[in-house]
Amino acid sequence: MSPALNHGLAAILLIGLIAFAPPAIALIVGAGYALVLGSEGLTFNVSATSKWCLQTAIVLLGFNIAIAEVAKTGSLYFAVGAAYIGIAALLGVTLAKLFFISGTDRTLITSGTAICGGTAIGSVAPLIGAKAEETACALGIVFLLNLVALITFPWLGEQIGLSQSQFGVWAALAIHDTSSVVGAAQTYGVEAAQTATVVKLSRTLWLIPLVLWIGLRSSNQGRVQVPYFVLFFIGASILGSAGEWPRLVHSALDQTSDALLIAALFLIGIQIDRNALRAMSGRVIGYATSLWLILIPTALVIAMLIEQ
Repeated sequence: MSPALNHGLAAILLIGLIAFAPPAIALIVGAGYALVLGSEGLTFNVSATSKWCLQTAIVLLGFNIAIAEVAKTGSLYFAVGAAYIGIAALLGVTLAKLFFISGTDRTLITSGTAICGGTAIGSVAPLIGAKAEETACALGIVFLLNLVALITFPWLGEQIGLSQSQFGVWAALAIHDTSSVVGAAQTYGVEAAQTATVVKLSRTLWLIPLVLWIGLRSSNQGRVQVPYFVLFFIGASILGSAGEWPRLVHSALDQTSDALLIAALFLIGIQIDRNALRAMSGRVIGYATSLWLILIPTALVIAMLIEQ
């Protein structure tokens, strides 16, 4: 397919998704597009564009969250996030022995599960000298688990009877990538999305000490991915709390944020490829899935205890 047709089809799909589809469908359609047609015909930087769409969507969401709520929730769950990361790391080490997982695979999967999915994996991989196939395997597994979470978490939340705030905390702790956290929470409700965003961003900040610690212990050099967009999110929250904004402005910001999130998930889906799927090891899949399945109820208990 020519680049023009490739771009045209991708644009048509994206417009339809923004108009009619929930976040989970956008990720599925993007993955289907990549597996059937491939992303080689797309001449723009898909990874950079998806990252920009996601971060901009989160910043725009900040305009509708009071800075007092950001400070209260963020400070509480920054500490909770530290405890959760500690639990995930301990479980990761224990399960790795049971599954006979190498130190590299263990570090990639545990970092991605504990903090922020693909971003953590991409940051840690060069620091520990991970091979391309090991990184592809970890990213592919996280992608599939994110897809499962996007589809199942809103339904599970309804069955359990979680409140908006409880679901937001649960999703922010238990789901790997920020895009899938916000997508699942947005499906559940506006308040859930706001809570999940703040909690997830406070958890993401732990990426900085993680990569610094690994970097100090490793002779390999890597680039630390500092999540600067968190500062823009806080700035947006301050501006949004500074005075009364017209309802039309709030509505426009919400709709733009929703559209950018759908675009981000579609483009994230496009980045999956057959090589990444083929690189996935059965033992590593079992390890990553077992770790996640133990942490899901752990995060649920935390959410229900704190957000009563």
